[in-house]
Amino acid sequence: MILFDFSAVMHQAIFAAVKMKHPRKENGKFITADFIDLVKYIILEKIFDVQNNFPNYKNFTICLDYTHKGNWRSKVYSNYKSSRKKSRSESEINYTEVFGELNKFIDFLKFHSPYRVVSVMSAEADDVILCLAQEFAHAEPVLIISSDKDMIQAQTFGDVKQYSLLTKKFITCETKNCPNIQTWLIEHVILGDVCDEVPRVVDEVEFSPEFKAWLNQRGTNVTPRTFYTIEDKTREALISQFEQAMSDQTEIFKKPRFGITTLRKKVKEFGSLDAWLDSDPILRDHFNRNRKLVLAEGIPGEIRKAILDEFSKAPIDADFKEFKTWMYDNHLGNLILDIPESITKTFKTNFFDF
Repeated sequence: MILFDFSAVMHQAIFAAVKMKHPRKENGKFITADFIDLVKYIILEKIFDVQNNFPNYKNFTICLDYTHKGNWRSKVYSNYKSSRKKSRSESEINYTEVFGELNKFIDFLKFHSPYRVVSVMSAEADDVILCLAQEFAHAEPVLIISSDKDMIQAQTFGDVKQYSLLTKKFITCETKNCPNIQTWLIEHVILGDVCDEVPRVVDEVEFSPEFKAWLNQRGTNVTPRTFYTIEDKTREALISQFEQAMSDQTEIFKKPRFGITTLRKKVKEFGSLDAWLDSDPILRDHFNRNRKLVLAEGIPGEIRKAILDEFSKAPIDADFKEFKTWMYDNHLGNLILDIPESITKTFKTNFFDF
């Protein structure tokens, strides 16, 4: 089985296409039509390359984010990936148009290609990958195509390997300078993930002196432990008012220097990881929060079930003639000769049949 992180590759393809095509602008946004065909080309080329380079893996599955209406992780930590929506709205790329075009591309792959396409509302591609790897790794070899280090944990499920299209290398805990997966996972949970805006467990433990004083002046009764449990609009209003009062020069929370070396020193100093985490209730709270955000065990049962259901009913019937015609219609004809042999076998038709 190949589990292909389509969402990550899609974003890489968008940036690459814009850089290569130098599209025109209209009202401050790049004209989508100038580069969208190249985005599709890059994505499909990568799909074909993976199949050609790893022919022994079957059951190619495209794994997608479905979070534009909400992400289940935001209920665990409301600040999760919170800045992405803003950065996209401010981008020169018209993401509304781009995603609209790519949704048509995805729909074609879903209903007219030999690939399973799996997405579940409020879940990320990571969730799809982890759930399917955990379900099938005992029965067949699994290859995850993703550069996301969170996927390393899937290697504990059985015969699972992870390959990065960015580095052209396999990813293991050893490539992340850690002796074993379990140690790496625990350290990853504690140190968080900047890309996904998962904080370190030591972050957001203590308010900055300025914010604490400002809250006291207002008579606002909120603590670091309750800050992310109050209503989003209330919290955002507090942050906005504080930043205006301080001219954006002061942070809400203290930011301690804390990395892998400090973590290992703390564990040694307290005698165990649990002893250190239990030295402050908020550290334990943050650790449990991060486990839910980062580890497969945190994926809700209803999400897991929905992913397996979507996989089981995903259509894989396709017509080779229709597939090739679609490629020509979308200016992807140059990729015809790169179509993997596994696809032509799946279609059960001669390559030159039309």
